[in-house]
Amino acid sequence: VQDMLRHLGIDKDFCQANAIKYLARYGKKNGKNRKDLLKAIHYIVLLMSSEDEDNDDNSRAVELNEELFNGS
Repeated sequence: VQDMLRHLGIDKDFCQANAIKYLARYGKKNGKNRKDLLKAIHYIVLLMSSEDEDNDDNSRAVELNEELFNGS
């Protein structure tokens, strides 16, 4: 599912919205429901992973451009 969302360009929005949803739900159930916090963390980690992949892709593109245009 995450690959499909990434392909559509909505993976970060999806993860951020779900993290907010689970943080907002926390405390509204008996026992405050620790699972909601764990689910929020899960989506935050996915969001961070997506950001890291974008940064890696961008840095690779910069390296390739420098190599192509600077002759290194």
